Amino acid sequence: MLLLILALLVILALFGAGFALHLLWWVAIVALIVFLFGAKKLPDLARSLGKSSSEFKKGMSEGASGSEEAGTSDEAEKRSEGKAQTSE
Repeated sequence: MLLLILALLVILALFGAGFALHLLWWVAIVALIVFLFGAKKLPDLARSLGKSSSEFKKGMSEGASGSEEAGTSDEAEKRSEGKAQTSE
């Protein structure tokens, strides 16, 4: 604990109060997560978070490519309807 306080004082002296307080909040959040979940469950938690993040990104990219294809077909239909109306 004393080592943590000394490290925060050095950071405070080097980078200013805002950075030291920001770092202190992150240290407190990490300590709370370790306390709540336990050190043994953290690798499993991180692994499942990484898998869900990659699945989300994969779904977003598939959705974006699907909407682009749908938009292209809609535009083509509008153009063909417009050409048909002008030729009549």
